[in-house]
Amino acid sequence: MTHRTERLAPLTGLAAIALVAVSALLTDFYEYLPDPGDIQAHLTDNATRLQWAGYIGIVAAALLLWFGSSLRSTLRAAEGGDGRISNIAFGGAVAAGGLLLVSYSIAIAAAGRAGSEGGITADAAATTYDIYSSLVGGGASAALGVMIAAFAVIAFRTRVMPRWAAWVSAIIGVGAISPLSYIFIGLAALWVAYMSLALYLAGRRTVGTKAL
Repeated sequence: MTHRTERLAPLTGLAAIALVAVSALLTDFYEYLPDPGDIQAHLTDNATRLQWAGYIGIVAAALLLWFGSSLRSTLRAAEGGDGRISNIAFGGAVAAGGLLLVSYSIAIAAAGRAGSEGGITADAAATTYDIYSSLVGGGASAALGVMIAAFAVIAFRTRVMPRWAAWVSAIIGVGAISPLSYIFIGLAALWVAYMSLALYLAGRRTVGTKAL
């Protein structure tokens, strides 16, 4: 008998993306290569709020790891064999979650320094901001791209999802790994939210069928 927590597990992806969105709204700073003085001022004026944004982001990263495990289980059942592609997908989820954990931790440290006595210098603020944004927009995006591209491979080979989902996943996966990752990371996030809900609904249908 499937435990309730197992049935709800796929929804961790949707929850992760929702919390990332909340964190982004609290951060409220999305400029590309902004002036160091602007970063310093934003950190100093909003230190407490930015720390909360970071903590929320860390929870989101942890939930993304949980979703990756649920996705791997679905893909592994469809793939069969040694599960090599399923493992690649899970590795992408783990890498994305890990990079997000690091990036949000850096953001918390920078905000904490900015809110403490002595504050933070403009150069230090710019450095931490550049590292944070690169980890999210470059590293985490590429890791999500690996996960989504691996899903696409299995979706093309099996009937785990409709063919249109395989094509959309392939485009998003490749795009998230490309130099245009900053554009595709938003689409990758939407993919996680959609797939999270799709896996949950598929699980409910399976349970309902067994009950009959």
